[in-house]
Amino acid sequence: MGLIDTRLSYVDGLTSHVDGGYGKFRFNPDGSLSLGQAVLNYQLDFDNPLSVHINSIAYADGLQDGLGLTEANIHYQGLPSNNGQRFSARLGVMYPKISLENNATGWTSPFTLTSSTLNSWLGEEVRHAGLEVNLDLLGKFHQGDYDIGFSATVFMITMPILEFLKMVNMLGRRVFII
Repeated sequence: MGLIDTRLSYVDGLTSHVDGGYGKFRFNPDGSLSLGQAVLNYQLDFDNPLSVHINSIAYADGLQDGLGLTEANIHYQGLPSNNGQRFSARLGVMYPKISLENNATGWTSPFTLTSSTLNSWLGEEVRHAGLEVNLDLLGKFHQGDYDIGFSATVFMITMPILEFLKMVNMLGRRVFII
């Protein structure tokens, strides 16, 4: 499963500010075709409740080309018990499950071309390495229309947040992590 996002742009104006010109657009005059992003999602399912999930992303627009791994985790999802409780867990590098907007492959949104400011921040700053455990109470076992889920996460602090805390401490303010 994956996603390929290509961009075609045409600019009729000055040379881009990126190339030292006075143009206010990112690309130079005339047309260009670029790879906005390519996301590859690989999932290896075993015969038991374990699976491995890996997401990678690539950009190639001639200005900032890159390839990286965005998620890599082992996922466990057991079968529901007789009373409708299901336990699941993830271990590895992952995005938190807190976004209703960015819920597609590679933290992308199926609804818009670009993410909102909040989801962009979450995707950059809050991705973490850790263990997430979930307990779902499935409504269909109790003639309910909705499921209820409880989640807990133990994670290592992410580097961007650590850099932010160092910056705040350099400004003379004290930050305590509890």
